[in-house]
Amino acid sequence: MLIPALLGGTPTRSGDWPAWPPPVPTAEQHIDGVLQSRVWVRQSGHYTIEFEKAFAAMLGVRQALTVCSGSAALNCVMHGFEIGPGDEVLVTPYTFHTGATVPLMNYALPIFVDIDPASLQMDPAAISERVGPNTRAMIVCHWGGQAADMDGIMAAAKKHRLSVCEDAYQALFGTWRGQQLGAIGDIGVIGHHENEILTCGEGATLLSDNEALLSLCYTWHDFGRDWDPATHRLPNAPWAHIGRNMKVMDVHGAVLLANLQHAQAWSMQRHANVHRLKQLLGDIPGILLQKEYAGQDQGGYSQLIFHYDRQHFNDLSRDGFVRAMRAEGIPVGSGLGQPVSREPYLEATLSSPRFQKLYSRAQLDRIRASFECPRAEQACETTVNLQGRYLNGSDTDMALVAESIRKVQKHSGLLRKRGTK
Repeated sequence: MLIPALLGGTPTRSGDWPAWPPPVPTAEQHIDGVLQSRVWVRQSGHYTIEFEKAFAAMLGVRQALTVCSGSAALNCVMHGFEIGPGDEVLVTPYTFHTGATVPLMNYALPIFVDIDPASLQMDPAAISERVGPNTRAMIVCHWGGQAADMDGIMAAAKKHRLSVCEDAYQALFGTWRGQQLGAIGDIGVIGHHENEILTCGEGATLLSDNEALLSLCYTWHDFGRDWDPATHRLPNAPWAHIGRNMKVMDVHGAVLLANLQHAQAWSMQRHANVHRLKQLLGDIPGILLQKEYAGQDQGGYSQLIFHYDRQHFNDLSRDGFVRAMRAEGIPVGSGLGQPVSREPYLEATLSSPRFQKLYSRAQLDRIRASFECPRAEQACETTVNLQGRYLNGSDTDMALVAESIRKVQKHSGLLRKRGTK
């Protein structure tokens, strides 16, 4: 077998990976249509509204609302759930920061629930021990586009009377027992960041069958104005609420509407490549793919995640493995650096005058106790990921991913001795 690139050999793969997002001529036409119309805001334009209706129909939900970011979407959910001072929201430590910051921005407390280490998702068995008298809701993240255990999650939510938000930002076209991820709880969020399968650069769409709940989200995202769920237009009525400004411009809707025609085909390509990688990686010792629950029909595959066991690589560290793979032309990453529950802004926020004024020492100590999530901390030390944009490569690309892993594994002892820590 050839020598690894870090030891002076030739990289397994050279050249650029396929461009992402792919160019879509219809998107350019739609953008020009927005510019020529001189109607650039969503209230008066039509592309965003057309997209929301088409997207909801595609995913089998009653309503969809597109906002400027995933953080904005979750903030709208907190308003829709009427989360505020004194409330607690269950969150996972293995996610992006907004799972914790959005409750804090609403002066509520995020309570961390540890993960199932194999799936990297919130562990339903650990929910009850975190629930307290002030727990009102949970934000469940489908990390990597794979489903959390929604049977267990929804059973726990029913038992404790909790509202459920599915952070399905990475999980478009992932399904659980026939339902789109994000459409199982009270409300869900699908992401449109440039890394996602359906992108406009930045943004997110809220999904729900609950029109009253989604109307509250709309009100919060558009200065407190009401809307008509049937037409997605503003009624001629006085403003009865307050709100923020989290709208998208109609050009975002134009791009999303164009890309919606291709998103399923792009997703099918990812599914085919993930299936191929499962075959190629399944018999490599020390490489264990992220667990998929039996209730998941298919994943969203915003990224491919696997656990790396250094014992099968002559004790080569995870970071050393990542560097060696990148030198081979395979752009893997090390995932989360640490759980969200260990980020310093949490303690800084809890120690701030505002939170000291709102909460007793016992209440703040309760959230601090939930920072202890040993399984999430262990996962942060062993996981490796390949972003979804690379899962739209060729069949040959997928074979080269596996070839590079075997190459690094064979020479892992020498790589460790040469200082690739």
